[in-house]
Amino acid sequence: MKTNNTNFVTSNLRAVLGSIRQNWPVVLLAVATLAVTMAAARPLFAAGQAGTGQPGQQLDAPPAEPAPSLTISPGVIMVQAQPGQGTTQDISISNLTPVEFRFDLEAMDVAVRDGKRVFVPAGEMPGSIARTAVFSPPSVVVPPGSSATVQVTVTIPENPAMRAIVAVFRSNTKVQSPNGFAMTASLGALMTFTLSKTLQIEGSALHFDGLSQGNNLVVSESVTNTGNEPVIPKGVVAILNSTGGLVGKVPVEAMRLLPGERLEFKAEYPSTLQSGKYRALMTLEHDGTVLTTSSAFEIP
Repeated sequence: MKTNNTNFVTSNLRAVLGSIRQNWPVVLLAVATLAVTMAAARPLFAAGQAGTGQPGQQLDAPPAEPAPSLTISPGVIMVQAQPGQGTTQDISISNLTPVEFRFDLEAMDVAVRDGKRVFVPAGEMPGSIARTAVFSPPSVVVPPGSSATVQVTVTIPENPAMRAIVAVFRSNTKVQSPNGFAMTASLGALMTFTLSKTLQIEGSALHFDGLSQGNNLVVSESVTNTGNEPVIPKGVVAILNSTGGLVGKVPVEAMRLLPGERLEFKAEYPSTLQSGKYRALMTLEHDGTVLTTSSAFEIP
């Protein structure tokens, strides 16, 4: 899995919801974001800059400065609870920019419709978890080079309609970008809730790309979470030759699936396969359960 401490350096002019919808599948996991890049990076070593070496001597460039960014940690919080129980979690935000930011805290429910995540204002759906969220403090001011930590407390309703919320740090601080646009920045941390042991995924037939000699083979499978709780499947793809001998294996990256969510799990075989008949087996594992799908293919 990718680390929970996520660095956000993507410029955007839209509000936080648009960014979350677009970027969620890329962030594993994870977590939703808008962020601001404050200025273009300066050259590491300017032409004609004076130095202490002899004429014509090549000098080492000074180390690159870190890109201005906003960082939230943890990016994902996984909670096991029962209806009626509450949980309190800490979320920190670091400001590695030259600008002071003020953030107001709010929560939104994460629902799944047609296999994709959607973000719903707190209290809009029956069984809203986000409606119970209480932030302490409800807003923070983060000076340049500083960080701040807030606590969020949520209580699981008796019949929750979803299994995730996003805790949003929403800023109205406007920053002038190098191209003249005024931008704001907001970030979010995903919180998932596991309330039972009803865990199940279903897969589709394997799909193959690069089925020609000289191309790298990509094996993919559409996987849907048909259970009631979040899962994080991970696995491996094995390539067998026509006699059943193992040609090689390649890992399948773990991804988080909320109930009802559907994602493409894929693996790229790094070596070129010779002409012939093969079989691919994709094995995905989560919480002690294994899903295996196999299919034959041929390299002409």
